[in-house]
Parts: sequence; structure tokens; C-alpha cells
Amino acid sequence: MDWFRERGLTRKVSRVIEQDDFLADTGIHQVGDVLEYDEVTTYYCGGRIDIRDDSKEGYDGWNEYGLPPMHGEDFNDFGDWLEEFPTESLWEFDELVAQYEQDRDTKIRWAEDTWFKCHECGLITDLRKTKQPVHKLDCTRN
Repeated sequence: MDWFRERGLTRKVSRVIEQDDFLADTGIHQVGDVLEYDEVTTYYCGGRIDIRDDSKEGYDGWNEYGLPPMHGEDFNDFGDWLEEFPTESLWEFDELVAQYEQDRDTKIRWAEDTWFKCHECGLITDLRKTKQPVHKLDCTRN
């Protein structure tokens, strides 16, 4: 949740615990209690692309590509496209992305194109508002 919160992708939500609510059955909450929590407003997803060479035995033909966070809609569509895109040879990650974007006539909305996080000072810059990353005053990247 912190990843979403740090990027302004949550909103505060509250709801009242109702009689038939499973939370009332746990004993932690009672009917009528007000529960406040953060709800994600825009999903971003990341993970990996599993690669399998069916011509090899066991784990010999297994590989994977790390998949950086992207907009959730793009993640789902890219996954659907990959399911229907068998290849005879191992493609480079950038080649897969380029082919997907060409086939779907779209660009993946990568999180890193929207937000920059300095790994030294930890400050997150929204690149839609400023083109240069912002750092804390004591950051050596200033």
C-alpha cells in the first residue's frame, strides 16, 4: 500500500460494519463500527514473464524476465497478448515490448515514466509535473 500511497494513488474510504458483515463475526469489530482505510484508485502491477522451452527436460529450458510496474490495464492486456504469442526462439525483453506495442497500437504506461524515486534520499518526483527529479537538500544527487 505504501507504494500506491507515496504516489497519490489512494483515497480515504470509510464504511459502517453491518449485521451480516464478516468483520462483525471476527469479534474484532462490532456492528455499527466505522472502518476507515485507504483504497487504491489506480492500479499498477509488476512481476515477471515466465519463459519455458518445451523442447528441454526439467528446468533446463526455464527462464524469466523481471517486469517493472506498469498501469494495471496495460499489465492485464500485455499478459493476455503474451499468452497468445508463442515463439520458436528466445526474444529479448525490449523486443517483446516493442512487438506488443506495435500489435496493440499502444504504449505501455510504465510507472518509471510517471514517477522517479531517488534511491539515495527516497524522494518521489511526479514527472508529469516536473521534468527533472527533485531531491532532498542533503541528498548528494543535488
